[in-house]
Amino acid sequence: MKKMAMAVAGLLVASALAGCAPVGAAGFQTAADVLGAAKAANLVTQSDALMDLQVTRDELESAFAAYAECAGAEDVEVTRNGTNPVDGWRPLYEVDYSKRDDAAAVDNRCSDAHYRLVMFGYELTNEPVMDEKLMADLQDCLGQMGVETQGDETNLPQLAPLGAEDPNKTRIEGCLLRLAGDQPNGMMWGF
Repeated sequence: MKKMAMAVAGLLVASALAGCAPVGAAGFQTAADVLGAAKAANLVTQSDALMDLQVTRDELESAFAAYAECAGAEDVEVTRNGTNPVDGWRPLYEVDYSKRDDAAAVDNRCSDAHYRLVMFGYELTNEPVMDEKLMADLQDCLGQMGVETQGDETNLPQLAPLGAEDPNKTRIEGCLLRLAGDQPNGMMWGF
């Protein structure tokens, strides 16, 4: 059985539209909070990536590669399928749980050891940037529903500044779901 490990991508849409951004998925408020957690857990590589309180794309990619390598070494294959077009940075990937009964535990252990905190740090220190074509299509879809946009938005928080209270939240989610079927990775966005 393969598990789509992209549920976290759905968290981006949900948290951005719920007004929670830029709070990380684990409730961290700042990169310093994430660094403190990495140090407390003695996660040296992740602490190093967070030390300057700014996570670069290279550090994020390196952390993901270390996670995938760790899982692969324990016979849990992680396959990268691209990048989430909604935020422009989260990896789209699948985890193959078929070879081990404890594959989910291996997946979590490797993610915790190599990737998860760097991901939270990246989320807190970098603006999401939606794929340009997707944003244009989303703005077009919203326009067809009578929703006016500025035309220069680059991410979901700009389209729904009131988060969960935004009157266009449902329309935005509906357009994204409709557009997900038109994209190469379809529903892999995690909606």
